[in-house]
Amino acid sequence: MVGAQTKITHNSETLLNDGRKLRRMVCDWLSINRNNDFEGMGVSIQDYLIVEQSDDPFLNQFLIKNDKKLPNNIQYDKYLAHMEKPSSYGGPLEIYALGKIFKRSIRVYSSKTMLNGDVVYKDNGAGYNIDNDRPIIAI
Repeated sequence: MVGAQTKITHNSETLLNDGRKLRRMVCDWLSINRNNDFEGMGVSIQDYLIVEQSDDPFLNQFLIKNDKKLPNNIQYDKYLAHMEKPSSYGGPLEIYALGKIFKRSIRVYSSKTMLNGDVVYKDNGAGYNIDNDRPIIAI
């Protein structure tokens, strides 16, 4: 199993370093595009997170009660600072950003081990769709 500190060497780079670069790309994209429409939602990317998702327990991991009184752009910056940490994990916004960056559809699958030991993968509905002929990235 590959853990957070596992180093897999490939062309003198490690999976850990590549993951950090990818995380940085996503956070930079989300910062630059914060005021762009979050497709299909009718609000900006920033407002989707701060306004539309204000009751989401995920946000409460890094926005304390008094933070909710700060302007939306400051709350969003705190979110991005949290997402830059190696210990944080991505959600719908990060998947969306990856899809936009790589111009690829992304699907998220969940695995379940059946009683007979077989592992079954099911599309859990999360992801980002783009209409093009490029292969889908499955996570």
